[in-house]
Amino acid sequence: MAHTLNPYVKEGHFEFNLKHRPQLEKDLAKIKSFLERHCISINGEGFFCVLNDKTDGKTKIVSLLKNEELMLEDQDLKTVHYS
Repeated sequence: MAHTLNPYVKEGHFEFNLKHRPQLEKDLAKIKSFLERHCISINGEGFFCVLNDKTDGKTKIVSLLKNEELMLEDQDLKTVHYS
């Protein structure tokens, strides 16, 4: 059996999925963990991002600079609204 699926042929899909599903689930958990909480750089400035805040489920971002306006005294994350 091939190491990848042939999307044009249905034969072997069940066996392939059965064999590779455990590793796929592990990989997806790692990807989700990375996406949920990560750091980015915009024009040389670092930001910490949370895609789904545990309090309200909103996407939030905070500057990593101590003197940045986005950094709040109580360390809460400020909501970012995308248009």
